[in-house]
Amino acid sequence: MVSLKGICLLVLRKIAEHSKENAVFRRMYNGERLKHYRDYLMSAEDIKQALLMSINKRESVINKYNRQYMNIMEQAKQQTNSILPHISYLKDVNTNDILNDVCFCKLAYGIEPEEYFSYHLFYKNNKEREQYISDRELMFMVYQMNDRVDIKLFNDKAETYHFFKKYYKRDCIVIKDNSDYQSFCNYVKKHPTFVKKKVNEAMGRSVELISIGQEEDIKKVFFKIIQDGKHLLEERILQDNELSSYNISSVNTLRLITFYTNNGVIVPFGFMKFGRKGSFVDNGGAGGLLVGIDINTGKLITNGFDEFGNIFEKHPDSKKEFIGYQLPEYQSAVDLAIELSHKVPSVKYIGWDFAYSDRGWVIVEGNGMSQIIGPQTVFEHGLKNNINEIKKEMTLFNI
Repeated sequence: MVSLKGICLLVLRKIAEHSKENAVFRRMYNGERLKHYRDYLMSAEDIKQALLMSINKRESVINKYNRQYMNIMEQAKQQTNSILPHISYLKDVNTNDILNDVCFCKLAYGIEPEEYFSYHLFYKNNKEREQYISDRELMFMVYQMNDRVDIKLFNDKAETYHFFKKYYKRDCIVIKDNSDYQSFCNYVKKHPTFVKKKVNEAMGRSVELISIGQEEDIKKVFFKIIQDGKHLLEERILQDNELSSYNISSVNTLRLITFYTNNGVIVPFGFMKFGRKGSFVDNGGAGGLLVGIDINTGKLITNGFDEFGNIFEKHPDSKKEFIGYQLPEYQSAVDLAIELSHKVPSVKYIGWDFAYSDRGWVIVEGNGMSQIIGPQTVFEHGLKNNINEIKKEMTLFNI
């Protein structure tokens, strides 16, 4: 049964969606979403008490929450135990200390185990830890900065494509049901090798390179795709040889994060994503590596980091060094990010993925809920102060 509050939110959402010119309803709707991400699990008093203790002494404070958040705590411990075998930098640390510290960071800051290891939090002091923005806290910031109705443009890859079509610089179609079969046949005749993406997936999930040979049953391929929902099919990007030399099987992309401020669009953070041998996608969750760039010059300035926080001076497969590589025509990528952001001023925080191709920089996708784990990992410090300073120059959705 839907609660009265749920019904009210549904009505408010419908009004907000159909009230483009009524900012009051938009702000009310965004405000309701903001409330969901404000509360932490551990009280401020207990956080303060725990911070006065060493890591191995915090168990007494953490245990107070074992019964109330039993499932959350157990899940955090299970995730930690599954990640630890992949970590190369915590071999001599007491496992129980790590488990207690992960649980504390989950309760106190909303930091998930995968974030904890990516940020090397075991070795960070309390002042440093407080600067990291957790995914939970990021969602609060997202709904302060981005209109909850208009952000839907980025939640459907087909809608994103239609809105920014000319910036893709490649042939794409959308298929969702039987009526699209002829369009699919015409498309694969022109592009027998193409990329398929489920329109509502993220982090590289469902992205696949498909090649249809002369003997292939086209109808069988078509129905296999649409039975999994609506998909965007894209002409394959032919990337620059130098970028391809890091990993030839994946399109290695540049993530630029934009903020639409009252003084214009700024691009304060960026990093590269490189795939691993045999993988078509470059996302960290698929084994890819993240590398920080000098935001002013586009030169790689950090080592590579995998999703577990392990560090690589060179790409582990191609053995190509990261630090010092200069991205081609970098300023044109920055200019493109700024131009794109100006087209959706109500979505003030966006992560843009670009690929450098034989047609220059092209948009891969936009992310209206872009994670902050990438730049915080590669630059090895939290960005809370940085983003709070930027927010001062923005018109926000507040409760």
